[in-house]
Amino acid sequence: MSGSSSLSRKDRWMTAAVPSVGGFLHRLLGHTVRITEVNAEVWGPKVARPENAIYAFWHSSLLMSSFHYRHLGIVGLISRSKDGELLTRVLEPLGYTIVRGSTSRGSMAAFRQLVRHLRNGRDVALAPDGPRGPREIVQEGTLQLARLTGKQVVPFVFDCTRKKRLASWDRLIVPAPFSRGVLVFGDPVTVPRDADEAGIEAKRALLEARLQDAARSAAAWVAARRKHAPPESRDVR
Repeated sequence: MSGSSSLSRKDRWMTAAVPSVGGFLHRLLGHTVRITEVNAEVWGPKVARPENAIYAFWHSSLLMSSFHYRHLGIVGLISRSKDGELLTRVLEPLGYTIVRGSTSRGSMAAFRQLVRHLRNGRDVALAPDGPRGPREIVQEGTLQLARLTGKQVVPFVFDCTRKKRLASWDRLIVPAPFSRGVLVFGDPVTVPRDADEAGIEAKRALLEARLQDAARSAAAWVAARRKHAPPESRDVR
């Protein structure tokens, strides 16, 4: 990661100021959203489990899932971009250990760090469609990480009753204050150590399908609660 001397004055100001303001707003919003977990009884980060895991979520779920699972010692993967630097400074005060890297920059070094953390018993959380998309398309790296470490990949998604979706590549979900949210977990995916290229592709498609299934379940949960909600509970546009 480049040093601060290579940043413009504007970039240095943003790097210093935006995380403080953004982090405050993130925490403030998070405390107002009431979240329900579905299918988290065995593999959810907040329950005692037989072993650690790789948590995989769509990039659009990042905002509220990162708040809900704060201070659990989870390791996250964030790109080396300017936006990644800002996000790192928002998440580290919430107790996350951040590994910097992506599919385009620092991928091998980041991959080795994630392997080490998993072998040391830490949970890892990452968005397999990040850092730049395509949206909701699982990239192979998550499955390779599971193959090398023997850890299961646990998919989950977030949705909520009142929200705005940003016009970003990931269509990030921003809940309205005091809305109700849900985190839906799917069945874990295991990748054999001897999986070949075809085997990895099959597991990649399976993880993507389970994330899609979790998203449909989350949408159904939201629809059921909005059915009898008052008119002002419609999505924020």
